[in-house]
Amino acid sequence: MLKAVTQLALVAVPLAALTQPLGAAMLPGARSPAPSIVHDAQKRGKRPPSSSCTQPVTETGKGRITESLAKGVAEKAWQEKVRSIYGDAYVEVKHAKDSRYRCSSTPTLRLKRCEFTAVPCRPPSSA
Repeated sequence: MLKAVTQLALVAVPLAALTQPLGAAMLPGARSPAPSIVHDAQKRGKRPPSSSCTQPVTETGKGRITESLAKGVAEKAWQEKVRSIYGDAYVEVKHAKDSRYRCSSTPTLRLKRCEFTAVPCRPPSSA
């Protein structure tokens, strides 16, 4: 009886792992988007190659009553995302290039929600 229970446990545990949802990367033939050179460099703890700017980053903030507040929330969310990808040197919006907002109203509560897109750049060297 003990042998039968042990064999059942050995089969049940791997089967439980198969019931988990598959991520896109686990599907046969699925390819994840090719990471950029900049992102690869950041994962290895290095600066992006030969430029003080990176790839564009887009982030959407939570809804707020006014568009002005919504833009501020979107900028803050953008800064947090940039910090997590590229580090503190790239978070200043005043150094970013090609910044733009896209704002809209939420359908139910009539709040404003904004998306902020910009190319993060390091500040110019003072040396």
